[in-house]
Parts: sequence; structure tokens; C-alpha cells
Amino acid sequence: RWEHLRLGWNCRPTEYQAALLLERFRVFEREQEIRAKNFEKLREMMSEIACLRPLTVSPHVRRHGMHMFVMRYQSEYCDGLAFEEFIHAVRSEGAPVYRAYESPMSEQPVIQNLKVKHEQYFRFLPTPVSQAAAKDTVYIPQEIFLNREEDMADIAAAIRKVEKHYSTQVAHARPKVVVDSNVSTGTQANEVRSI
Repeated sequence: RWEHLRLGWNCRPTEYQAALLLERFRVFEREQEIRAKNFEKLREMMSEIACLRPLTVSPHVRRHGMHMFVMRYQSEYCDGLAFEEFIHAVRSEGAPVYRAYESPMSEQPVIQNLKVKHEQYFRFLPTPVSQAAAKDTVYIPQEIFLNREEDMADIAAAIRKVEKHYSTQVAHARPKVVVDSNVSTGTQANEVRSI
């Protein structure tokens, strides 16, 4: 679970860190190919599961970094099972699923501490989308995607098992989601709608 306790800095790497990175770059492309294959395979398998909805990857993305596989929990497909209980159940089945942010950035400890010291620099506005995401977003870390395709099947099977155990509504088809892009205005305005 992510929690920001102190302010970070964008510092240049040391020579030692740069040397380590140069060595890692020798295998980076090969590892990214493995990640991409497994990332897409898991996306395909998750299309059969209703309780976790992977975030959409825009068709404009040329190459995904695959830093993490982010999903939103839909409790109605697990008979209203609480978010933390769902995560515990899935992890108990062996799936490496973790909670993302516990609260939006404006409520993170680092921001709250800075606000106490420098209140004049802060103005908080409502962030309903961030609030909702903090309550239902999970992820699978990138290193998992360096494993075998069979491991992706095991992850999907663990999630499916939990969904089947808790669900009373899985028999209902998952709504098909379509992303409409408004390219005529030159903006990246997307509308997501269920069909």
C-alpha cells in the first residue's frame, strides 16, 4: 500500500547507481518483451472475471511501461465483500494483488504535514475520482510479469475462485466498455460508456 510520509526529490543518480543501471539495460528489452506478453495474457484472462476491472490502456499508447497492472474492484460481483477482505481472500489464494493508495494525494501524511507548516501554499478542491480510486484500486507489481504464462493463469484462477465463492451476481454478463475519443478538437477527451 502506498503512503507518502515525506517529500521526495528528483536527484541525479550517483556514478555507482548509473553503473548498475547500465548493466541492467543489457537485459531490459528482453525483460520488457516477457512482461508485455504476460501483461496482455493476464488482460485477456481478466476479461472473464467481473470483480476486478483492469484499467483501459489507451489505443494511443505506443509502448506500455508495464510498471504495474492496475485494476478496480467491483464489490457487487462478490456479494458486497469489503475491499480489504477481498484483498485478503485473493492473497490467501496466492495472487500477488496489493492495495494501491489508501487515500488521495491531498490526504497523504506528507501533504498534511506541509499544510500545517505552510498553510498559505495550499488550496484543496474536491477530488471525487481520486477519492473513489483510493477505495477500490489494486495492482500487481511489474516483477510478476517476468514469470511464466502459467503463473498468469494461476493469478486469474485465484481471483476467479474468490469471485465464485463470494458472488451471487457473476451470472450477469460483465458490461462491455467502449472508449470514445474526441480527436476532432485535438484534445484527448475520452468518454467511457457501458453498452
